[in-house]
Amino acid sequence: MGIPLTRKVSQKSETVNSFDEFISTEIQQILYEKVKKTYQKNINKDDDPHSNFELGRINHYGFGTTKRDLLKALEYYEVAAKENHPVAQYLICDIYADETIRSSKKLSRKDLLKMQVDNYLKSASQSKNYCNAAEEFWNLYQTTRKWQERVQYIVHQYIERVKKSGYSHADELAEFYNQLGYLTSVLGPLDHDLEAEQCFVIAGRLSNAAAFWNIANLNDDSTTNTRQNNNGHCSDSTENNTTHIRDYEYTYKAAVAGHHEAQFRLAMDNHYTEEVGKERESKKAYDYLLKSSKYSFASTLYYLGLFHLYGMGNIPQNYVTAIEYFEQAVVSADYVRGIGCRSANEYLGFMHEKGWGVEKNYNVASHYFASAAKLRHDEACIRLAKLIEKDKIKSKEKKDAILFYEMMCQSTNLEASCYANYRLGKLYMKHHQYLQVDQDRYHSYLQKFLAIAEDQLQYKSSRVNYHLGIFYQYGYGNVEIDHAKACHYYQTIINEAKKYYKHISIYYSVKAAKRLQTLNDAKSEHQDQADNMDASRDNDT
Repeated sequence: MGIPLTRKVSQKSETVNSFDEFISTEIQQILYEKVKKTYQKNINKDDDPHSNFELGRINHYGFGTTKRDLLKALEYYEVAAKENHPVAQYLICDIYADETIRSSKKLSRKDLLKMQVDNYLKSASQSKNYCNAAEEFWNLYQTTRKWQERVQYIVHQYIERVKKSGYSHADELAEFYNQLGYLTSVLGPLDHDLEAEQCFVIAGRLSNAAAFWNIANLNDDSTTNTRQNNNGHCSDSTENNTTHIRDYEYTYKAAVAGHHEAQFRLAMDNHYTEEVGKERESKKAYDYLLKSSKYSFASTLYYLGLFHLYGMGNIPQNYVTAIEYFEQAVVSADYVRGIGCRSANEYLGFMHEKGWGVEKNYNVASHYFASAAKLRHDEACIRLAKLIEKDKIKSKEKKDAILFYEMMCQSTNLEASCYANYRLGKLYMKHHQYLQVDQDRYHSYLQKFLAIAEDQLQYKSSRVNYHLGIFYQYGYGNVEIDHAKACHYYQTIINEAKKYYKHISIYYSVKAAKRLQTLNDAKSEHQDQADNMDASRDNDT
């Protein structure tokens, strides 16, 4: 239980440990000290719940230079939990699982059970995506008789209270209805007069933001496999379109009422776009992300960083601000299955490698790439391998690059697999101190690259197009030199980079422009020579 900095990964432990060699404890400590000051400033200003939660998390797990202190963590969590912070409510249970803490607080097992069930229910009924409370609540209910008894007691108490006429505490009544709705949606009908959606609607009328979000997710759960966000493909059926509209209606209501995950999802599913020229929609996404950042989860911070990195939505481009968002993201908690931490690490690695807004520093870049790769970010793993291959990290040998490339060859991310095969083919093309030329491997890897690249062309990948251009420019593998084809691939990259805000596309478009210019200059020079020869012949005649 809990939200550690990193997630469990499926790669072999040997490979994961290899990433640890590149991760700098000093950089991590600096980042944690920086965010601790930010959180303390927020607390001093208005006792911000999320800042209390984050300081609790830092003390809970002993991040940075902070020593693990469960009592101090509990103090921060309790302040946040009183303000209904769902992850603080969940992690309080983890703190009380420690026998020393229970003894110091003189908490009996009966009181512990009551506290755990109540806090899990409060957390889970706000969303299943803030933490693992919803999943664990259901598992414990199924497997533990005392949990079942406590839940049934809560149900009985809440039904009595909501049916009691003249109940004057509107906020409490709204919470009772929302939790009853959640329990009904999970456990089935609890009272013949109360259905899940009916409970949520009443709670929503009483200004409970989570209730609106729960209605949206009732609909969403029934169409999980039929709808995707605006970056995917949506079903054309009338039924699914109607459901989507209804989901939007309640997501919007939840967002307006102040539900921070609803604000995040409204931004990402309905307004966020990386297309150049759609600045009005992007600005709407930015505004909702800013509201959502009251709970500054890593994914929210990461996307805010992108806006400032590229200047999307007519937000002024500012590398310094982008880096600040990314740096906070890499040491923040995230939504369940959130991508903010690993993606922000990859961007920071790229910016330090290429000198975007900071001085180039390959050791710092390798730290961020390794941190992202450990969280299963394939692009970061590829970039770390290339830093090693190109001797940018002097203390490392090229054989370490081969380990990472070979791992990426097996990746389900075909673009990463494609590039890994290309790099390995290049490595076996030349003699190195630790690696002999191997024509069979050279041709095998490059043929695999070509096979995957042809399939990936439909996605207009800048990297794939760029390296296909190199193939035809120099005639790698069994490919004949064809400068016209090479120019076509380079021009495709340049055209695509103008359409989307993507750092890889921007990077390769600059490289492609240089190669295209070189080929065009060579073509012009060749044409001039041909014209001169023709003129000389004319003079001779």
